[in-house]
Amino acid sequence: MLGAFMYFCLWLPLNIARLIWWNWKVEGKENLPPRGQGMIVAVNHINWTDIHILGASLPLSHRPWWIAKIEMFLNRGVTWWLRQMQVIPIKRGKRDTAATDASATA
Repeated sequence: MLGAFMYFCLWLPLNIARLIWWNWKVEGKENLPPRGQGMIVAVNHINWTDIHILGASLPLSHRPWWIAKIEMFLNRGVTWWLRQMQVIPIKRGKRDTAATDASATA
């Protein structure tokens, strides 16, 4: 519950900024599967802002799960926050079945 509130506190200002300053439009939201069904959204990760743009572009009802390199989980406070944001740690360059299993049950 706290994670959903924290996500909303990030999502709302990004959506306001998206509508006022950046003026980008999101098309095709009607093609998203109903809430609760799985989907994979693949992004060409060019910049650190890609994550924020994707999150603000999706409807709040489609709160995503994310994957991040395990090195992001070294600090306890950051780890707690990442877990609240539904981030799954993954070991890059290795066959990480734990990350695959976690994403399948998310």
